[in-house]
Amino acid sequence: MSPIASSIRNHQREAWSLRSNPLPTEAIDGRDDDPYADEAFAEEITQFVDKVLVAGLSPRRKVAFLYSHAPHGGEDTGFGKTKTMRAMRTAINEDLGAGLLASFGVEEDQIVPIGAAYASFNVHQRTGYYAVLVEAVLDAATSGDRPLLDRARDRIIERVGEDPVDIKAAVTAAQVDLAPGAQMRGSLVEAFARGGAGSAIADIASTSDATKVRSGLQWLNFLMVVLHAAGIKRLFLFIDQLEDLATNRSQTRARRFREIGRIRDLLEDEPGRSMLHTTFTMHDTAGADLHEFWVPHRLPSYELRRANMGSIVLLEGLSQDAQAADILRAWLEPERIDGYSGGHIHPFEMSAVRALREYSEGRVGKLLPDASKVLDAARTERVVAIDGDYVRGVLDDGSGAGGGPDPDVDDIDDSVDDLLA
Repeated sequence: MSPIASSIRNHQREAWSLRSNPLPTEAIDGRDDDPYADEAFAEEITQFVDKVLVAGLSPRRKVAFLYSHAPHGGEDTGFGKTKTMRAMRTAINEDLGAGLLASFGVEEDQIVPIGAAYASFNVHQRTGYYAVLVEAVLDAATSGDRPLLDRARDRIIERVGEDPVDIKAAVTAAQVDLAPGAQMRGSLVEAFARGGAGSAIADIASTSDATKVRSGLQWLNFLMVVLHAAGIKRLFLFIDQLEDLATNRSQTRARRFREIGRIRDLLEDEPGRSMLHTTFTMHDTAGADLHEFWVPHRLPSYELRRANMGSIVLLEGLSQDAQAADILRAWLEPERIDGYSGGHIHPFEMSAVRALREYSEGRVGKLLPDASKVLDAARTERVVAIDGDYVRGVLDDGSGAGGGPDPDVDDIDDSVDDLLA
């Protein structure tokens, strides 16, 4: 290692007690192992539990939206929708929703086991709804310390024992009870009965993409029937990037129209009618793209109107510096050197946090990459403490542009620094 490189590394460790720069260099994609600052999104989490989980316990509530909206105009993505969905899915499956429902005041005798699965459209790989449904089943087989499918199998085993023949019989009986006409992929039922989530993963991996596109509903039917067999009363399906379906010009308009129609069919037919609640991500641009396909199918409205707010969880960005500081703290803490006892957001000062929040217009997906760039610059220049002027100098360097400070905002209250120290 060169003396210069060694000096930079030593500065990072000695001045900041950081092993590395943990902040992402690009807009975050909401991976499960990314830090999530519950404190920063406390209001949104409360909305989510109320409008999605509690309301969604009723089979009459079938659809909700996680909607990002820039209240003062500008970009309407990067508000943390994906990470929020993934974090809520994980929190639900840890104890089948009991903790979240109890925390919102649901009476003990009204709390029922629930499960959740996440999947996303992708313009290159998952362009049809059925392929996305297969991805949701794969998520139920892979995400979390104990995947949802294995938790369901554990509950079935408690009732009928470990013999795969008996497990398969329990799933078959659940199908007859819930949805006799619903088709399930036979090899997937066999795999699940034999080896749980691991065997289900292998079955999904061995199936062609063409089969998934054509028959993906059979996989979701399987998941819902298995949950029913396990006494899990509701599946909360979280679907991301729905706009990729509407904007994918490689598909004909007729096909895109048909794919949106499948969403309604799934909600009206068993087992979806009894078991399924679906939450879609949405933002202003996506809403405009989807309108011509969505409205003719009489699907629930996602327009930001007072009449619709009972089913819309609204993300409007970081409005407080303390929220932005909580997010930075969540990302910095895992990389602190053992024994560190300094400020939670060091080397950032609160004036720097304010500048970052203003430049990002409250969008987490921009704030974190901007903070990463500033931290890299400060590391190279051996800066000990990063203030607002330093942030502006880095982000404006060579461009003469940038969000810049809001001249109408009063100087930051130094007491916030003390609270976060």
